[in-house]
Amino acid sequence: MALSTSKNTITLALSNYQPTVDDITFDTTIAIQGNTDIIFDLRNIDATTFFGFQNVIIDFGDGSELQYIAPSIINGKAYSLSQSSVRHTYYQTVTGQVTYNSKVYANYFSQATTKTLSATHNITIKTVPVNLLERNFELLGAQLITSSDGEALPYLTLESDENIVYTTIYNDTQIQ
Repeated sequence: MALSTSKNTITLALSNYQPTVDDITFDTTIAIQGNTDIIFDLRNIDATTFFGFQNVIIDFGDGSELQYIAPSIINGKAYSLSQSSVRHTYYQTVTGQVTYNSKVYANYFSQATTKTLSATHNITIKTVPVNLLERNFELLGAQLITSSDGEALPYLTLESDENIVYTTIYNDTQIQ
C-alpha cells in the first residue's frame, strides 16, 4: 500500500531567553503517527537582545538539509526572526518505531566573551506504528479456528482500498 501524503500536523512552540553566561538546553519529546507535518513555531525565541542575536539553525534529524534563519535587521539591530515558523514533513516509511533527534539552535553573541552562546532545543520525535484501521481495510469474512492448544482464534479476510486481499489470524500473544 502506498504511503499517503502528510495527514497530521503538530505545532511545536519553541521559547527561550538569551543565555548570558553558559549555553542553555531545553528537552522535548513528541510522538507522531504516519506522515506528519511539524510546524516549528519560532515566535517566542528571543531575537531582540542587547548583545546581539546571530541566527537560528534547525537540524530536523532525518537527514534533510539544515535550515538557517537569520534575524531581520532594522537600524543595525536584530529586530525579529525573518521567519516566524518552519514547516517540515516527517515521513513514516516503515511500520515500526523510528526515533528522530531534531535540534534547534538559537545562537547569540556573548557579552563577556567572544564565544557564541546558544539556546538548544533537543526534540526527540518518535514514530509509533501506523494503525491498520486508518488504512481503509474492509472486513470480507471472519471465522473462528481452534489452535493446537484449544484456543479459539479469529481468522480474518481483509481487503485494502487498493483491492489487496489479506488473510490473517489474530493472536494477542506477544512475540518475544
